[in-house]
Amino acid sequence: MAKSIYGDKKLDRKLKELGGKAADRIAHAGVRKSVQVVAKAIKKDVPPRFKNARKGIGWKATKGHKASKYRKNTVKPQSKAGVGVGMKKAKRKKLAEEHKAKRIGNKRGAGIGAGNFHWWVIGTKNRVNRKGVNLGGTRAMMDGMAMKASMSARGAIKTAMAKEVSRQLLKEAAKI
Repeated sequence: MAKSIYGDKKLDRKLKELGGKAADRIAHAGVRKSVQVVAKAIKKDVPPRFKNARKGIGWKATKGHKASKYRKNTVKPQSKAGVGVGMKKAKRKKLAEEHKAKRIGNKRGAGIGAGNFHWWVIGTKNRVNRKGVNLGGTRAMMDGMAMKASMSARGAIKTAMAKEVSRQLLKEAAKI
């Protein structure tokens, strides 16, 4: 089974010639590199006043798995970039502690950081506390940020993907 990377016919032909697990590894390497570029573009679009929130933006690429007697469904390979993506529990905890350290005394809130940046990005609806006091809501400030970043970095994504695929292709050719 050959994998395809849309947009480059030469690469597509090479992957079809290779076939099997080698094509999977090459395609995955290209996708992984392109998601890294998208994550960098998202970080670049974050306003300077939220410098610490940039630490909360990451990426993740999975290879996927076939169904087996232990796994009910086949999981397709997927990749994503955004706020809180690909962060391990330890890193999330460390960033939260750094953010809490900024608080002065018992004063509520310490501004926008890596742990709550998603509120600023996608907004919140009107909220009410336990006593029924209206806390209000926030509107989305960076709605569709991942799509905008990927569109602005389209050329860089294609270049990075092509370089990584050619590097991985040479690596696979050396194995033969």
